[in-house]
Amino acid sequence: MKGKILIGIIILVSALAAIAMNGFSGHIVGDADYAVRVGYKANANYLPLFVAQEKGYFSEEGVAVEAIRFDSTNAIVDAFAAGRLDATPTGNVVVSYALENAQHGLFRMYSFSFYTDERHPENLVVKKGSAIRRYADLEGKTIGANKGIFARTMLRLFLEMRGVKNFRIVELDDSVQLHALESGQIDALISLEPVPTIGVDLGIAEYLGNGSVYARTTGFTPSLSGGIVSARLLEQHPEEAKRFLRAMEKAMDFIEGDLAGSKAILPGYVPMNRNVSAKISMEEFRFVGDLESGQLASVQRTADFLHENGIIGQVNVSGLILERRYYE
Repeated sequence: MKGKILIGIIILVSALAAIAMNGFSGHIVGDADYAVRVGYKANANYLPLFVAQEKGYFSEEGVAVEAIRFDSTNAIVDAFAAGRLDATPTGNVVVSYALENAQHGLFRMYSFSFYTDERHPENLVVKKGSAIRRYADLEGKTIGANKGIFARTMLRLFLEMRGVKNFRIVELDDSVQLHALESGQIDALISLEPVPTIGVDLGIAEYLGNGSVYARTTGFTPSLSGGIVSARLLEQHPEEAKRFLRAMEKAMDFIEGDLAGSKAILPGYVPMNRNVSAKISMEEFRFVGDLESGQLASVQRTADFLHENGIIGQVNVSGLILERRYYE
């Protein structure tokens, strides 16, 4: 089994090297007086940005984009708050809403992602061959999770709703999660793609249950991530902002029209092979202009749920939604 971990590390390092070599991070696409600075992570959730780049939508719209890679969502938001970024294609709404509460009016949301049992970016896995077969078997166990209050709180709520009361949650960096599972430091792991599917693909892990842990925790179809654009960009560089937003809308339309083809793009930007990219689960991406009334209601309902469970302060999401005049 240790050999599989070593192979996984080699795959990860090779993929990261490929990402660095393709020059995406820091690369400016297009010709314009101003380059839109976009923060991203080498993570499957940033698929709209990768699709826009791969399909040439930025060049098609005539907008210059400087893609800047970060290691965490918090780092992206910190850079955004400091004025060093103009946009990010997706991001946990917990940190976005916290930023709104801290610095009102700094951004608008131009997209939202929805989690269902069929479409979701997170998965709960256990070690291959583990005696843990049901959620109830997590009683008394140690579970790894991504860093931050969101993953920790959602997992706690999910388990307590199922009668599991005694457990320990350990926050871990993506890079060490599979090693911690394989070595027995943790008994289970909830993480964002592609980590869970890489673990399954290498024979280290197997899925525990089906569907979205987060959607089942809320009891409805939540919107737990979304794209943001700075108010400064919208006001000071309206033409560049409009062109960027049009490119992102095209990317989301492409994803929803050809999800398999979109996932095939991921290995060029995220540390995974094509076998893994074909298997990972992905949330549903929606540009604000394409939101249905029920989805709009779900956006606010999600914010209320997060507030009621002490994860964020109260947020009126309608005041954050990007107005049509900025992208039409």
